[in-house]
Amino acid sequence: MIFDKTKKIKLELDEKSARILELERDNLDLKNRLEQAEIKNAELKRELESLREKSNQLEQEVGLYARKTEVLQEEADKILLNAKEKAKQIEDQAVQLYRAEINRLRDFIARYQANLPEPKQRTPESKKRAALCALLAEILNDCLTVSDLGEGAQLLQKLSDAMGGGASSEGTFNLEEVLNPAGDLDLAALCKELGVME
Repeated sequence: MIFDKTKKIKLELDEKSARILELERDNLDLKNRLEQAEIKNAELKRELESLREKSNQLEQEVGLYARKTEVLQEEADKILLNAKEKAKQIEDQAVQLYRAEINRLRDFIARYQANLPEPKQRTPESKKRAALCALLAEILNDCLTVSDLGEGAQLLQKLSDAMGGGASSEGTFNLEEVLNPAGDLDLAALCKELGVME
């Protein structure tokens, strides 16, 4: 019996010893796992810190780009505004030039008509010139004011059409005939007709 008790105690001790060894192995394994987890945790903390630094850097860059974008947008707005103002100035200047040219044409037509011979004394050429003056005066009176470039362009087109080619008939003006007369020109007769010479 004592032997059985001793054997039993020995078995219990062996079992406990084996259990302790197993627990020590488990404890060692857990310690190793804990160390690995701490190492991994430290690595993750370093990565997280690195990502935070990169995030902060990217936020700063985004802020910098946002400020640059605002500055560029402001500059683009200023350039666009300046371009619109310059375009308006150019258009206003063009309209003023059109108006000045219309006035010059009116003055020229008035002076030219004043120097034409009386209707009974007019030759076919002077009748053509009188018809041209009347047509130009009519066109200019239709466009008493030019307020934009479109109206100026229309006026120029009408004047160009009036001065342009096409078959001439009595009392109408043909620029082609004026530039390339069919007959001989008599300068003395022309000067007398215009009242430049007597």
